[in-house]
Formats: sequence, C-alpha cells, structure tokens
Amino acid sequence: MHKVVHQGEITVPAGRFFVLGDNRDESLDSRYWGFVPRENIIGRPFLIYWSVRREETAASDGKLERLLYTLVHLPEDARWDRTFHLVR
Repeated sequence: MHKVVHQGEITVPAGRFFVLGDNRDESLDSRYWGFVPRENIIGRPFLIYWSVRREETAASDGKLERLLYTLVHLPEDARWDRTFHLVR
C-alpha cells in the first residue's frame, strides 16, 4: 500500500480528492473519513464566497479565544482579493 503520510505531509492518491469541511477546525472531513473517489463527486465549484488567511496562534486553543481573534483580526486576515471570485 502507498504511504499516505510522509514527514508530516499528506499525499493524496491518484483519482482521489482531499475534501475539507466548511468549518476547518471543527469539521468531519477527509482528515476523519478519508479521501473521496472522483466518481463520488458531482458538479463543479462555482464561487469562492469567503477566504481567510489563518495564522495559528498560541491563543487559539479554545473556541472563545479563536472567535475573539477572528473578530479582531478579520480586516487583515480576510483575503479580499479572493472573496466572491468565480472558479474557472
């Protein structure tokens, strides 16, 4: 079997996709249930409606701290140039 994790990096097998949940830190996604086969994907991406640059901080251990950090740093962490862009 192909080794999926090597030195902390994940290799996505050919014909599979890594699917990330909409709430990165709190979602059950490919980190939980594995890679998605191509034949299970229906449709195409259409729009990037929100994009945030996330820097991990020492204060990001709890949900309240993460929420407060996000609210305070939203103007500089939002990737405004990607917000509401159509996916080609």
